[in-house]
Amino acid sequence: EMHEPYLVNDNLSVLSEHLKTGNLDQGFATKWRIRYDTQAKYLVHKLSSLLHVLESHDIFDNSLIVVTSDHGQLLGEHGRIGHGNFLYDELLRVPLLIKYPSFMDVHTSNCIDDEWKWISLNSLKSLTVNIAMNKKGV
Repeated sequence: EMHEPYLVNDNLSVLSEHLKTGNLDQGFATKWRIRYDTQAKYLVHKLSSLLHVLESHDIFDNSLIVVTSDHGQLLGEHGRIGHGNFLYDELLRVPLLIKYPSFMDVHTSNCIDDEWKWISLNSLKSLTVNIAMNKKGV
């Protein structure tokens, strides 16, 4: 999980001041973005390693893999860093990537956009129940 502070020695007094006043030091924001990007690359590396392990044990095809986040992160947008009581798209629009087991016959009729296969939150409950019950059609 990527979570601030991104390094143990981050100057938390600058972050604390920003959270109290809303004043954002641009130098701090730049360092924050760089550290966030570094952690994102590390997370991708670890996910790639996990997928490789699944493939090397010949269980990738039958695995359900879900990658998501509980919220986004402001990295200087709107003069803010972190997340809080804001309703900006950068915080609300989070990825939900699902790789289904090969035995599942997945239908995308509930998806909003055929190119990206966006799923409605209304469909998530039945999706997870069907997967848990090992049903072949979702």
